Amino acid sequence: MLYHANPILRILYSIPVLVVFLLCFLLLFLYHYLCLSIYNPSYPIFLTVHLCFILILWSFTMSFITDPGSIPDNYFIPESEKLISMHINSSKKIGNGRYCVKCRRIRPLRTHHCSVCGRCILRMDHHCPWIGNCVGIYNHRYFVQFLLYSALDCNILTGSFARVILDYPEKTTWLYYTVMIVTMGIGIFVLIMGLSQLWALMMNFTMLEIHNLIEESVFDIGWKENIFQSCGRRYIPFLLPLVSNNMDGTSFPVSKRIKIGRVGIKEDIEM
Repeated sequence: MLYHANPILRILYSIPVLVVFLLCFLLLFLYHYLCLSIYNPSYPIFLTVHLCFILILWSFTMSFITDPGSIPDNYFIPESEKLISMHINSSKKIGNGRYCVKCRRIRPLRTHHCSVCGRCILRMDHHCPWIGNCVGIYNHRYFVQFLLYSALDCNILTGSFARVILDYPEKTTWLYYTVMIVTMGIGIFVLIMGLSQLWALMMNFTMLEIHNLIEESVFDIGWKENIFQSCGRRYIPFLLPLVSNNMDGTSFPVSKRIKIGRVGIKEDIEM
């Protein structure tokens, strides 16, 4: 959204972002208006709902204001990467296309051109209209955090509305049932999305690579290192939407299971 060259498209792509913001505030308002007006939840539940609400807005904001990653002006293909690129292309795991015709630039491995954003994105996962941005190397963690915190908050809200319906049936109306069904549906959807994204991070896949039916990630260096690669090695940034990704987005460690097939090439080559 913020990085599109066309100002009119920037405005259009910002509409889904505003919808998400309004939906978050609406659900919190309905929680206060419908639930808290009838019963007082336990302090941990009350605190978790509002803490998740803050984390949702924080991670969501970081998702759409963070540049997902663009090709550096001084990028060139290292000699070691050419060998690995030959291995990947020969095994048909990622395919060809190191030169982007639209951008007229050589691009790193795992970089794809986004037709919506109009540029190449480093380690592109997919374009998400709800954040008005691509999910790439620098905002992937924020996007996963947004999904998981949203799933947690929506499921707590669903339980809160269900409790009111069961314990105070004489005070409930059709609005309680509607809000509970909506929050439950959103919670299930974002939970499935969040877990699939988390699994992809653990296996060092992107959604585009999964879509291309890649059976094994060339860049899988173990689930812990894969998580550290996107989320950093500090636990607080891992849980909070803090900047901790020091990857340049143009080079990635290669799995030790991958055999390049040439004498003198080490298994821990970095691309």
